[in-house]
Amino acid sequence: MKKQTFIALILLLMLSPKLRAQDSLVFKGQISSWMLYANENDLKSWFGLRYIPQLNYQIALPENQLIDFEASANI
Repeated sequence: MKKQTFIALILLLMLSPKLRAQDSLVFKGQISSWMLYANENDLKSWFGLRYIPQLNYQIALPENQLIDFEASANI
């Protein structure tokens, strides 16, 4: 029951017209690559890419307070 109350509170804050003007939604991410070379193997080289997207959502509250959410995934 506490989880449902928390989710309802977050949704209420996100949908509040007064707070929506001050909200911030930022999408960013990190990409990296790698390569391996092994002369003694039949398959001499390997390579790959990795991308980690990140989504940040901030809700500004009165008196310089802030609620911040961050989500990321290793794809």
